[in-house]
Amino acid sequence: MEQFHNIKNRKGNDKMENIIEITNLTKIYKNKIKALENINLTINKGEKVTIFGPNGAGKTTLIKTIGMFIIPDRGKIKIKGYDTQKEEKKIKKMITISTANERSFYYRLSLEENLKFFGMLNNITGKELKKKVEKGLKEMGLYENRKIKYMEASTGMKRRLNLARALIKEAEIYLLDEPTNGVDIETKIKIYEIMEELSQKGKTIILASHEVSEIEKTDRIIVLKKGKVVADKKTEEILKKTTKENEERLLELIK
Repeated sequence: MEQFHNIKNRKGNDKMENIIEITNLTKIYKNKIKALENINLTINKGEKVTIFGPNGAGKTTLIKTIGMFIIPDRGKIKIKGYDTQKEEKKIKKMITISTANERSFYYRLSLEENLKFFGMLNNITGKELKKKVEKGLKEMGLYENRKIKYMEASTGMKRRLNLARALIKEAEIYLLDEPTNGVDIETKIKIYEIMEELSQKGKTIILASHEVSEIEKTDRIIVLKKGKVVADKKTEEILKKTTKENEERLLELIK
Protein backbone atom coordinates (compact mmCIF):
# COMPACT_ATOMS: atom_id res chain seq x y z
CA MET A 1 0.00 0.00 0.00
CA GLU A 2 1.39 3.35 -1.02
CA GLN A 3 2.31 5.72 1.78
CA PHE A 4 0.00 8.70 2.30
CA HIS A 5 0.96 11.93 0.58
CA ASN A 6 2.47 14.77 2.56
CA ILE A 7 0.01 17.46 3.59
CA LYS A 8 1.81 20.01 1.38
CA ASN A 9 0.61 18.13 -1.69
CA ARG A 10 -3.07 18.36 -0.76
CA LYS A 11 -4.97 21.11 -2.57
CA GLY A 12 -1.74 23.11 -2.84
CA ASN A 13 -1.84 24.00 0.85
CA ASP A 14 1.58 24.24 2.50
CA LYS A 15 0.53 26.22 5.57
CA MET A 16 0.10 24.30 8.82
CA GLU A 17 -2.88 25.20 11.00
CA ASN A 18 -3.23 23.96 14.59
CA ILE A 19 -6.43 21.98 15.06
CA ILE A 20 -5.73 20.29 18.43
CA GLU A 21 -3.78 21.79 21.33
CA ILE A 22 -3.15 19.67 24.43
CA THR A 23 -1.69 21.36 27.51
CA ASN A 24 -0.49 19.66 30.71
CA LEU A 25 -3.00 16.83 30.25
CA THR A 26 -3.15 14.40 33.18
CA LYS A 27 -5.54 11.55 33.92
CA ILE A 28 -5.34 9.52 37.14
CA TYR A 29 -7.61 6.50 37.57
CA LYS A 30 -9.12 5.36 40.88
CA ASN A 31 -6.26 2.92 41.44
CA LYS A 32 -3.98 6.00 41.47
CA ILE A 33 -2.28 4.95 38.25
CA LYS A 34 -1.42 7.92 36.04
CA ALA A 35 -2.80 6.92 32.66
CA LEU A 36 -1.62 10.25 31.24
CA GLU A 37 0.95 12.54 32.83
CA ASN A 38 1.56 16.13 31.77
CA ILE A 39 0.97 15.60 28.05
CA ASN A 40 1.71 18.61 25.83
CA LEU A 41 1.01 18.24 22.11
CA THR A 42 -0.04 20.27 19.10
CA ILE A 43 -1.59 18.51 16.12
CA ASN A 44 -1.99 20.29 12.80
CA LYS A 45 -4.95 20.22 10.48
CA GLY A 46 -4.58 17.43 7.93
CA GLU A 47 -1.91 15.55 9.87
CA LYS A 48 -1.96 11.77 10.12
CA VAL A 49 -0.66 10.84 13.56
CA THR A 50 0.04 7.47 15.17
CA ILE A 51 -0.12 7.14 18.95
CA PHE A 52 2.24 4.22 19.59
CA GLY A 53 3.06 2.34 22.77
CA PRO A 54 2.67 -0.94 24.68
CA ASN A 55 -0.50 -2.02 26.47
CA GLY A 56 -1.15 0.34 29.37
CA ALA A 57 0.87 3.17 27.84
CA GLY A 58 -2.17 5.48 27.68
CA LYS A 59 -2.99 5.30 23.95
CA THR A 60 -6.69 4.58 24.34
CA THR A 61 -7.02 7.01 27.26
CA LEU A 62 -5.53 9.79 25.12
CA ILE A 63 -7.82 9.01 22.18
CA LYS A 64 -10.89 8.91 24.45
CA THR A 65 -9.90 12.11 26.26
CA ILE A 66 -9.53 13.98 22.97
CA GLY A 67 -12.91 12.50 21.98
CA MET A 68 -14.46 13.71 25.27
CA PHE A 69 -15.30 10.20 26.47
CA ILE A 70 -12.97 10.74 29.44
CA ILE A 71 -12.64 13.87 31.57
CA PRO A 72 -9.03 14.76 32.47
CA ASP A 73 -8.00 15.47 36.06
CA ARG A 74 -5.73 18.31 34.99
CA GLY A 75 -4.87 20.19 31.84
CA LYS A 76 -6.77 21.27 28.76
CA ILE A 77 -7.58 20.18 25.25
CA LYS A 78 -8.61 22.75 22.67
CA ILE A 79 -10.02 21.79 19.29
CA LYS A 80 -10.03 24.65 16.78
CA GLY A 81 -9.70 26.95 19.78
CA TYR A 82 -12.68 25.48 21.66
CA ASP A 83 -12.14 24.01 25.15
CA THR A 84 -13.40 20.40 25.26
CA GLN A 85 -14.68 20.92 28.81
CA LYS A 86 -16.67 24.05 27.95
CA GLU A 87 -17.71 23.77 24.28
CA GLU A 88 -18.65 20.10 23.96
CA LYS A 89 -21.60 20.59 21.59
CA LYS A 90 -19.56 22.58 19.06
CA ILE A 91 -16.66 20.13 19.18
CA LYS A 92 -18.82 17.01 18.79
CA LYS A 93 -19.75 18.16 15.30
CA MET A 94 -16.06 18.23 14.33
CA ILE A 95 -14.95 14.80 15.55
CA THR A 96 -15.79 11.13 15.17
CA ILE A 97 -14.30 8.27 17.16
CA SER A 98 -13.94 4.50 16.88
CA THR A 99 -13.03 2.55 20.03
CA ALA A 100 -13.68 -0.98 21.27
CA ASN A 101 -16.85 0.03 23.11
CA GLU A 102 -19.64 -2.53 22.73
CA ARG A 103 -21.91 -0.97 25.35
CA SER A 104 -22.84 1.90 23.04
CA PHE A 105 -24.58 -0.45 20.58
CA TYR A 106 -28.07 -1.92 20.83
CA TYR A 107 -27.72 -5.66 21.34
CA ARG A 108 -31.17 -6.64 20.01
CA LEU A 109 -30.90 -4.58 16.84
CA SER A 110 -29.25 -5.92 13.70
CA LEU A 111 -25.92 -4.59 12.46
CA GLU A 112 -27.78 -2.66 9.75
CA GLU A 113 -30.31 -1.22 12.22
CA ASN A 114 -27.54 -0.10 14.56
CA LEU A 115 -25.74 1.71 11.76
CA LYS A 116 -28.98 3.36 10.61
CA PHE A 117 -29.69 4.53 14.14
CA PHE A 118 -26.29 6.17 14.56
CA GLY A 119 -26.59 7.71 11.10
CA MET A 120 -29.88 9.34 12.15
CA LEU A 121 -28.24 10.59 15.35
CA ASN A 122 -25.88 12.50 13.04
CA ASN A 123 -28.83 13.99 11.13
CA ILE A 124 -28.43 11.70 8.12
CA THR A 125 -31.83 10.75 6.68
CA GLY A 126 -33.67 9.42 3.64
CA LYS A 127 -31.77 8.31 0.54
CA GLU A 128 -28.48 9.63 1.91
CA LEU A 129 -28.84 7.45 5.02
CA LYS A 130 -29.68 4.36 2.96
CA LYS A 131 -26.70 4.99 0.66
CA LYS A 132 -24.23 5.61 3.50
CA VAL A 133 -25.38 2.58 5.52
CA GLU A 134 -25.08 0.29 2.50
CA LYS A 135 -21.66 1.74 1.62
CA GLY A 136 -20.40 1.37 5.20
CA LEU A 137 -21.59 -2.23 5.52
CA LYS A 138 -20.00 -3.19 2.20
CA GLU A 139 -16.71 -1.43 2.95
CA MET A 140 -16.41 -3.29 6.25
CA GLY A 141 -17.42 -6.64 4.75
CA LEU A 142 -20.64 -6.74 6.78
CA TYR A 143 -23.28 -6.48 4.07
CA GLU A 144 -23.97 -10.22 3.80
CA ASN A 145 -24.43 -10.39 7.58
CA ARG A 146 -26.29 -7.10 7.97
CA LYS A 147 -29.43 -8.77 9.41
CA ILE A 148 -27.53 -10.50 12.23
CA LYS A 149 -28.36 -9.12 15.66
CA TYR A 150 -25.49 -7.31 17.34
CA MET A 151 -25.62 -9.71 20.30
CA GLU A 152 -25.00 -12.64 17.90
CA ALA A 153 -22.18 -11.02 15.92
CA SER A 154 -18.56 -12.10 16.25
CA THR A 155 -15.95 -9.88 17.89
CA GLY A 156 -14.49 -9.07 14.47
CA MET A 157 -17.90 -8.02 13.14
CA LYS A 158 -18.43 -5.76 16.14
CA ARG A 159 -15.06 -4.11 15.61
CA ARG A 160 -15.87 -3.48 11.96
CA LEU A 161 -19.31 -2.09 12.79
CA ASN A 162 -17.71 0.27 15.29
CA LEU A 163 -15.46 1.62 12.56
CA ALA A 164 -18.36 1.85 10.08
CA ARG A 165 -20.26 3.92 12.65
CA ALA A 166 -17.34 6.34 12.99
CA LEU A 167 -16.95 6.66 9.23
CA ILE A 168 -20.64 7.28 8.49
CA LYS A 169 -20.25 10.72 10.01
CA GLU A 170 -18.62 13.53 8.03
CA ALA A 171 -16.06 15.03 10.43
CA GLU A 172 -12.87 17.07 10.48
CA ILE A 173 -11.04 14.85 12.96
CA TYR A 174 -11.06 11.03 12.94
CA LEU A 175 -9.97 9.32 16.17
CA LEU A 176 -9.32 5.62 15.50
CA ASP A 177 -8.29 3.22 18.26
CA GLU A 178 -6.51 0.26 16.60
CA PRO A 179 -8.84 0.36 13.57
CA THR A 180 -7.57 -2.85 11.93
CA ASN A 181 -7.47 -4.98 15.07
CA GLY A 182 -9.42 -8.21 14.54
CA VAL A 183 -10.19 -7.73 10.84
CA ASP A 184 -9.16 -9.83 7.84
CA ILE A 185 -6.57 -8.68 5.31
CA GLU A 186 -9.19 -7.67 2.72
CA THR A 187 -10.97 -5.38 5.20
CA LYS A 188 -7.64 -4.06 6.45
CA ILE A 189 -6.69 -2.97 2.92
CA LYS A 190 -10.09 -1.31 2.53
CA ILE A 191 -9.58 0.59 5.80
CA TYR A 192 -6.22 1.85 4.53
CA GLU A 193 -7.91 3.01 1.32
CA ILE A 194 -10.58 4.86 3.30
CA MET A 195 -7.91 6.53 5.42
CA GLU A 196 -6.14 7.60 2.23
CA GLU A 197 -9.37 9.10 0.86
CA LEU A 198 -9.91 11.03 4.10
CA SER A 199 -6.31 12.20 4.01
CA GLN A 200 -6.71 13.51 0.46
CA LYS A 201 -9.67 15.57 1.68
CA GLY A 202 -7.45 17.21 4.30
CA LYS A 203 -9.00 15.41 7.26
CA THR A 204 -7.01 14.99 10.48
CA ILE A 205 -6.46 11.34 11.43
CA ILE A 206 -5.21 10.21 14.83
CA LEU A 207 -4.89 6.49 15.35
CA ALA A 208 -3.66 4.34 18.20
CA SER A 209 -1.67 1.44 16.80
CA HIS A 210 1.16 -0.99 17.38
CA GLU A 211 1.39 -2.22 13.77
CA VAL A 212 4.32 -0.99 11.67
CA SER A 213 2.24 -1.38 8.49
CA GLU A 214 -0.18 1.25 9.83
CA ILE A 215 2.45 3.52 11.31
CA GLU A 216 4.21 3.71 7.93
CA LYS A 217 1.10 5.35 6.50
CA THR A 218 1.12 8.31 8.88
CA ASP A 219 3.17 11.52 8.97
CA ARG A 220 4.10 11.47 12.62
CA ILE A 221 4.64 9.08 15.53
CA ILE A 222 3.95 10.01 19.14
CA VAL A 223 5.35 7.33 21.45
CA LEU A 224 3.80 6.87 24.88
CA LYS A 225 5.28 4.99 27.81
CA LYS A 226 3.53 4.83 31.19
CA GLY A 227 1.39 7.82 30.28
CA LYS A 228 4.26 10.05 29.17
CA VAL A 229 5.40 11.17 25.72
CA VAL A 230 8.87 9.69 25.22
CA ALA A 231 9.20 10.50 21.51
CA ASP A 232 7.44 12.73 18.98
CA LYS A 233 8.95 12.56 15.51
CA LYS A 234 8.17 12.50 11.82
CA THR A 235 7.56 8.93 10.69
CA GLU A 236 10.37 9.12 8.14
CA GLU A 237 12.85 9.95 10.92
CA ILE A 238 12.08 6.72 12.77
CA LEU A 239 11.12 4.20 10.09
CA LYS A 240 13.98 4.06 7.61
CA LYS A 241 14.83 0.38 7.31
CA THR A 242 13.17 -3.02 6.87
CA THR A 243 9.96 -3.89 8.71
CA LYS A 244 11.84 -6.06 11.22
CA GLU A 245 14.45 -3.35 11.90
CA ASN A 246 11.70 -0.73 12.25
CA GLU A 247 9.88 -2.94 14.77
CA GLU A 248 13.09 -3.29 16.77
CA ARG A 249 13.63 0.47 16.65
CA LEU A 250 10.10 1.16 17.93
CA LEU A 251 10.42 -1.41 20.70
CA GLU A 252 13.69 0.21 21.76
CA LEU A 253 11.83 3.49 22.29
CA ILE A 254 9.44 1.95 24.83
CA LYS A 255 11.91 -0.15 26.85
